[in-house]
Amino acid sequence: MNRFVRKSLGAFFAMVLLSNSILADDVRKTMEVSVNPLLLAIGYLPVNFRIAVANKMALGLHAYGHFFALGKTSVYGGGGGISTKFFLSGTAISDSWYVQPEFDAGFSRWGSQGFWTVSPSVIAGYTWVWDSGFLINLGLGAQYRIAFIDKDLLGKDTFGVSGILPTGEFSLGWAW
Repeated sequence: MNRFVRKSLGAFFAMVLLSNSILADDVRKTMEVSVNPLLLAIGYLPVNFRIAVANKMALGLHAYGHFFALGKTSVYGGGGGISTKFFLSGTAISDSWYVQPEFDAGFSRWGSQGFWTVSPSVIAGYTWVWDSGFLINLGLGAQYRIAFIDKDLLGKDTFGVSGILPTGEFSLGWAW
């Protein structure tokens, strides 16, 4: 590569890097990834990913695994879900009040008993996003949880806690 081309490419990349940091406040964040540290404390590993699909709406995909023991009984499983987050006072993935309907499904095993859970829910709260990309989501809501034994797909034999339950969101993450 000749000397002129190397200098031109170097100047171009320097300009891109400088303009990126100068214009950073004007760049809207369109994606986020977050985890709930409170659920980590009780054996859940939840991961959320959201992408802005409109000016005031983001689509979320989340997955979780859980693993903990109660005495000699172990509990493990996994699942996932989808959500749509509507930002009420700001643009998607920015400082704003939000309403978030979501749907989760998963399978767990409690000792020798396996069971499925299905949980539609609605959460309302607030999202804080710093210029650096750090974010906090904090919200409260309600879910309708149906947990049924793995051999009964119609849900006649429920397992554990089912019905209307409180739910919430406290997650820390990164937006870009």
